[in-house]
Amino acid sequence: MLSHVELKSNGRPSSEQSPMNGPADGGQLALKFPTTLSFIPGKSLGGTISGNTIHLQIVESNGNVSAEAFERSTPSQFKAYGG
Repeated sequence: MLSHVELKSNGRPSSEQSPMNGPADGGQLALKFPTTLSFIPGKSLGGTISGNTIHLQIVESNGNVSAEAFERSTPSQFKAYGG
């Protein structure tokens, strides 16, 4: 499950969740989402795994590539930061 929480410019929080699946091999991974998320154009992403961190490369609608890092955490840590 990918959960995304952000603070909008109006000061209100926004959140989205989507299940995901895909292969991981040799530190590389390919993720597929059944739904489109607002911060990911398309329904798939590629990236790498290093320790407890997943690095994803996101191709934006204008063609620029940005990188996002996601760290493994516990439900209580997620609730403290995104709750």
